[in-house]
Amino acid sequence: MTNRTTKLTLSILVLICLAILALSLTGVLPSGDGAGTSGSSQTSAGEPAAGTTGSASASQATTAPLVTGPLPVETGEPEPTPALGLRRWPAHSCLPVVRQPDLSAYIGKADETKPLQGITVILDAGHGGHDGGTSCADSSGRTLIVEKDVTLAVSLQAQKILTDYGATVYMTRSGDDWLSVYNRIAQTGKWILDRFIAELPGRGYSGEAVAGLLPQLEAMIAINSDAADSGGRGLMLGVGASADARLLLDIQNQYPDVVLISLHCNAYAGDSAVSGLQVYYLTNESKYSKEIEYVQYSNSADNPPAYTLYDDTSRQELAMQLRDSILNQFPELKFTGENDLLAGDYAILREMNLVSALVEMGFVTSPDDRRILLDPDCQRRIAQGVADAVINYYCGQ
Repeated sequence: MTNRTTKLTLSILVLICLAILALSLTGVLPSGDGAGTSGSSQTSAGEPAAGTTGSASASQATTAPLVTGPLPVETGEPEPTPALGLRRWPAHSCLPVVRQPDLSAYIGKADETKPLQGITVILDAGHGGHDGGTSCADSSGRTLIVEKDVTLAVSLQAQKILTDYGATVYMTRSGDDWLSVYNRIAQTGKWILDRFIAELPGRGYSGEAVAGLLPQLEAMIAINSDAADSGGRGLMLGVGASADARLLLDIQNQYPDVVLISLHCNAYAGDSAVSGLQVYYLTNESKYSKEIEYVQYSNSADNPPAYTLYDDTSRQELAMQLRDSILNQFPELKFTGENDLLAGDYAILREMNLVSALVEMGFVTSPDDRRILLDPDCQRRIAQGVADAVINYYCGQ
């Protein structure tokens, strides 16, 4: 090859390289980072697909997700039942999966400084205000103990400990206020719903299909009454679940990283020797059995269907951890009767689909329990037991 030919060839190659470089810089051709990929490593919602590290480029981080349409809600029919009884909603959610926290990431982290980072605990201090709950007086009529004071004191201590462990803590009451049970249910429901609606655009959905639940919950909060004729129970029916109630419960089902613990004290005026801790939880069948007692002789078509998507296993596990962790602090709170883990059809457990339990911390009518319940250091240790239970529930094997 002559020198002239060689120079011409080199000039052509240089021009080709410059052209390719220019096209790459203007975005016509992909950069080297994306070369050779199929483009399928991102989901339609703009989040990393399974198996990726989750790191995004600057343009991905600042670009708003594309809302493709309203959140689809299934309008399926309840399962058929005999003429007398109670129908059931299907045992699956009426919603697509919007959020699915990976709870396995918490296993084995109990000894870390902030093992509950990312977990939310809702603490419900029973009673309050004009509703003192149960109490006990001496022979002269002098009040010795009032339930509302103990439940708030322990809840405030538990709030501090859980916060130190990294948890977000939501208190249904943090002072001596009276709130109806349904106000507390609506508070929690709205807290969850607000967050769910905020997450929908990131999954490509708009929230009009569920936004109608908000004014119903706000009305329950404003009315603040448990009376059946007050309107304070809102969309919660006590027996069965309306389509709106099912929708709200199915939303809450997508929050396994949130637990609710309701704290109470017990009493048994007939025998001061009865003492100890009891923990209540609710399951699908225990709830259905109780509902059947109310409607067994009525036409099933007249009753709203029973909700059937509570997480029985997780509820039982949380109840067991609460019992064991508090008893680890106070073995003397071992219940003197037969059962310290009980199925209970309480509204605070029934009308929310969060993993939850109701703790009766001891009997105010027992002198031994009363000593523990009134002592500030003992209250702190009970609160430590509550916090330990949450850690064991999420971080244990």
